Amino acid sequence: MQTQERHELLDCCVPVLNYREKSEGYRSSYMQFKEEIVSKLKTVIKAASFVEALPQNDILKVYSSEEKKLLEKIQRTYDSVVVCMKLTEFSLMQTLYSQKVLHLIETEVYKYIVENRELCGFKPEYIYLLGNGEYAMVVEKSLVSHDMESFFHTLKQFQRTVQNRVLSVGNKRHYVSVLVSVVYDSDQPLQNARFGILKLLEEKKTFFISHNG
Repeated sequence: MQTQERHELLDCCVPVLNYREKSEGYRSSYMQFKEEIVSKLKTVIKAASFVEALPQNDILKVYSSEEKKLLEKIQRTYDSVVVCMKLTEFSLMQTLYSQKVLHLIETEVYKYIVENRELCGFKPEYIYLLGNGEYAMVVEKSLVSHDMESFFHTLKQFQRTVQNRVLSVGNKRHYVSVLVSVVYDSDQPLQNARFGILKLLEEKKTFFISHNG
């Protein structure tokens, strides 16, 4: 693992202090302090091993494979609704972290999206991590067309739930912020959903809906 990546992951460990055991109270506090350090180190080492296990080329292959699966799912789904989500501050994160650490961040947010998917009825196998801070979900319009406004309302609730997440990377804390772009009744739903994300970034808004008709 590169030195920079080690620092990014290990900065969250507070420095070891010179500690004199002047009394039993000091000894007790020291042992508690030591246990906290060991626990945090175990978490960091586990994360570091995960990141190191995925070379950058493999990460890019994962993204490419996921997008291929997404496009195949869209082609198989009659009248699909595509929901595209993007980490609002991903461009800033790219200036702070390596590709491997960015992938770790994206993966943690992906897990949180999957954990809360039932709010919108998304199936876990149809939730995709696309890289570049992007995620996509596909659902058949027939499952939500009876009340699209209710579906949009639920999506906004889902968006707020995801945004309650706080990620700690090194000594930095990131409050997750996501943009949501929804497209239906479209011949090119993924492209239009991504266009919606660009529009949200440009206009500094958070929710976009597009459809033909």
